[in-house]
Amino acid sequence: MNPDELPDDVRKSLDRALSAGEEVHEPVVRTRVQALMDALDLPLPQEVLHEFEGRTVYLLLDIDGVVHEQGASRIDDHGKLVGEGLFKWWPQLRQVLEEHSDVRVVLHSSWVRLFGPLRYLEPLLPPDLFARVVDTTDVDEHRRGHAVQAWLDAHPLDVGAYVVLDDQEEGFGSHVPLVLCDPKRGLSDPAKVEELRAALVAAKRKAAQRK
Repeated sequence: MNPDELPDDVRKSLDRALSAGEEVHEPVVRTRVQALMDALDLPLPQEVLHEFEGRTVYLLLDIDGVVHEQGASRIDDHGKLVGEGLFKWWPQLRQVLEEHSDVRVVLHSSWVRLFGPLRYLEPLLPPDLFARVVDTTDVDEHRRGHAVQAWLDAHPLDVGAYVVLDDQEEGFGSHVPLVLCDPKRGLSDPAKVEELRAALVAAKRKAAQRK
């Protein structure tokens, strides 16, 4: 099949991908274009590869034990999220993210399993945090490293580099750029804030080298 003869929905996806607008940075758009072209047994056009190839830095973010104490959140008898001091360390993370406006956030948290897709998480998150979130991992508390790797494998065209911010180290190999928080201190620890800041700088440098 000639690319000019692609179905309308495929053509529209490609047009969006090539528009060089904000949507070019959405991993969902990139992944769909790749899947559509694979299904048609067609290679991705070079101009698409140029736009997509490993440019974006992602922060894979846990919530409990990072932006508030582990155990601060719970589900009440009515299935609602309750707790004291939720997101009390979000200002520390926000400050770091404000220094890196191009870093995108992927939620890597049990909240995804508990509350579902992003549209259900939106009212639970600080608005300025939700605005940075582009996706979620399919997190498994006992295979956290596997969930991260599965997400990375699903977005091969997009990820230039990444940093994991978590309060659990089980399942992460030594090759993973992990900023490990104390679950009772999270980002209230200034040393962890600086470690995160340095990790993001290093990740952006790595992504830039792939261009």
